[in-house]
Amino acid sequence: MLCINCASRQNSTEPLWQGTDAWTPATVLRANRDAKTVILTVGAPSYVAAAAADKATTQGMATDVIIVNGEETRADKRMCRRPPAARYAIAQA
Repeated sequence: MLCINCASRQNSTEPLWQGTDAWTPATVLRANRDAKTVILTVGAPSYVAAAAADKATTQGMATDVIIVNGEETRADKRMCRRPPAARYAIAQA
């Protein structure tokens, strides 16, 4: 499958993800030996970060790219603000 303007596996045209892949909070898009630079990216334009890292790496600056997918979390808390306070706080049960 040809991947145009999408995140593809390193040194490949295969898409980085498949529909059956499990969700992870972060995905390594590019990993280069001795990298001293990393690009953190979020969302659809991650392919731009991959292209920038590939170019930087070919010019002698090994660069990794990590896609931050987010963190699946839930907090069952009740927040309240008592006037005249400007900030909210977790309500005591």
